[in-house]
Amino acid sequence: MVTLDAHLLALDMKTGAIVWDAMMQDYTMGYASTIAPIVVKNKVIVGVAGGEFGIRGFIDAYDAQTGKLAWRFYTIPGPGEPGHETWAGDSWKIGGSGVWVTGAYDPEQNLVFYGTGNPGPDYHSESREGDNLYSTSLVALDVDTGKLRWHYQFTPHDVHDWDSTEVPVLADMTIAGQPRKVVMFANRNGFYYTLDRTNGRSSPRKPFVTTTWRKRLPRRPADRIAGHTPNEKGAVTCPDITGGTNFWPPTFDPSTRPSLSTREKRA
Repeated sequence: MVTLDAHLLALDMKTGAIVWDAMMQDYTMGYASTIAPIVVKNKVIVGVAGGEFGIRGFIDAYDAQTGKLAWRFYTIPGPGEPGHETWAGDSWKIGGSGVWVTGAYDPEQNLVFYGTGNPGPDYHSESREGDNLYSTSLVALDVDTGKLRWHYQFTPHDVHDWDSTEVPVLADMTIAGQPRKVVMFANRNGFYYTLDRTNGRSSPRKPFVTTTWRKRLPRRPADRIAGHTPNEKGAVTCPDITGGTNFWPPTFDPSTRPSLSTREKRA
C-alpha cells in the first residue's frame, strides 16, 4: 500500500507488520501518493501525486521482495530526453503530471498503461509554453525496464485541468473487419478514445458529453476552437472544471460484441 506522505509499504499478510518501507520522494517537496499498486511479475508499480504543488511526476517499480527501486519513469522528460523541448525554460522541474489512479497491465505486450495528470500550474499556461509532454497522456511502459514504448497525449498544453485520471480498459474487438487489441479511455476533455494498445494509434474519438472546445478531433488535439482559454474575465467551456469524467473506475461488457465500422475508424 501507499501512504499520503509518498511511502510504499509491504505488509506481512499474517501479522500486518511492515516488511519494508520505501520512500518514493520527500513529501515536504509536495509529493504524495494515492494510488493502488499493481503487482506484475516481481515488481510493485506505483505513481506519485502532487501536480498542484510543483512536483515532477514519475512512475516507479520496486522489487516486491526487497523494496529496492527497479526503475523510474519521469512523466516530464529531463534535459536531453525526447519531449523535453515541450516545456519552456525550467518549467519541467515543477510541471506536475502526477499519476494518482491505477493503470492496467497487458501480459501479452508486457506493458503497463497509465494516465497522467495535468501540467502545472493548471491555468497559468504562459509559464509553461509548449505541449508539456507527457502530461494529460496515456503512457505505455515496458514492465521490465520502465522504458516508454509509446504515448498518446489527449490534450497538449492543457489549460482546463483535464488530467487523464481514468483507469485504462483493455479489450480485443473488431474494427473495420479486423481484430484489434485496444485500450479504451474516457477522457476528462469530453472525448472517448480507442487506441491500438500495441502502438498507440488512434481509432474513433467521439465526444461522450457536450463539448464546445472541439467538435471533432483532428490529428493534432491542441487545435482548439477560439474563445475557450481561461482568462480573468472568464470563458464558458464544456466540459467544465469537473471534466467529462474523473477517476471513477470504468467497466466493459465484452458480451455486447462491439464492432466499429470503417467509417468510424476514419473519424
